[in-house]
Amino acid sequence: MILESIKIVNIRSIKNLELTFPQTRMLFYGDIGSKVLKAIEFALFGTLTSADLSGDSILRRGENKASVELSFWLDENRYVIKRGLSKNKNGNVSQTKGSLIVNGNETSYAATDLRRKILEKFKSFFTNIKNGIIEHRIYQIGARYEAKDFEKKSKKNNPRGIKD
Repeated sequence: MILESIKIVNIRSIKNLELTFPQTRMLFYGDIGSKVLKAIEFALFGTLTSADLSGDSILRRGENKASVELSFWLDENRYVIKRGLSKNKNGNVSQTKGSLIVNGNETSYAATDLRRKILEKFKSFFTNIKNGIIEHRIYQIGARYEAKDFEKKSKKNNPRGIKD
């Protein structure tokens, strides 16, 4: 998977952010990095109460709507996944309809159907499925980044996170 761009609106502490990813190796870390990774995870899987991805936990406080649009390349095809959240009058947060765009052709799905479609389409990309829990990794130009490995290395080499 080669990430192209992401648009994030009202996810956690991010009000409005558009990123275009460089076509090189990347590392996501720190406060904003972890929120961008959560937004990528939400785009791919939607809300998951068991994985710190409940609607309440990712919708920015004080907001009623949120959205993520993730663009990437995989196997020479361009994909765009759009997902949203909405809070109702009672304060309950739920997913809105989402869509999957493949090479410019857009199809709308209910939230759970979109998750199912993504899992079917990218089955080979998601490395392990154990007891219904998906272990996934984010790839960029063939490089694999494990957040735990990076944290250990960065704390060891730079315990305060000071940039050069």
